[in-house]
Amino acid sequence: MNKFISFLTCMVVALIFALGYQSIVAQDSMTPATVKIGVVDVAKVLRDCRASVENDKVIKEKSQEIRAKLETLKSEIEALQQEIQMGLKPGSEEHKKSMQEWFNKQALQEAYEKGQLELLSSERQAWIEELYQTLIDQTATVARQQQLTLVLDKDSSDFKPTKMSELFDMIRTRKVIYNKASIDITGLVIEKMDQVFENSK
Repeated sequence: MNKFISFLTCMVVALIFALGYQSIVAQDSMTPATVKIGVVDVAKVLRDCRASVENDKVIKEKSQEIRAKLETLKSEIEALQQEIQMGLKPGSEEHKKSMQEWFNKQALQEAYEKGQLELLSSERQAWIEELYQTLIDQTATVARQQQLTLVLDKDSSDFKPTKMSELFDMIRTRKVIYNKASIDITGLVIEKMDQVFENSK
């Protein structure tokens, strides 16, 4: 009787192991079929979406305004310098007053240029961070719609490294070597980004 129970126990254990192994094999065989991968060209999305195109126009206009203001200050400084050198007697009250104004204008020019550049830089950084988060959100939306399991960043830039360090950096950071065109969702992500931009307006 004890032998029969031992035999029966061994059969049950063997059956459990067999079923467990079949389950693992089945899961492994299903994995490649269920994993769907997509790629998105992050740099292209950030460059070509309408929000970026419009922001580039705003930045260009601001830069032109800054340059115009700096040119005005430069002209005023040069006019004061010429007046001091040619028309005012050194040591006179008018000379001292013009010299002080000249120094003030120079300081204003330097402070204005530095301040505006730092302001533009900080605004640009904050804007890019917000845009990148929108890209992440819309990529996730497209991925769910396309039932994708994983989305990788596809680098399609035509950058040609000129230094060994640049070459190694490119090799190290490139995530996609090859992909079928059908799994590239860059266009769909740009469409979603443009929709978000239009809705925000």
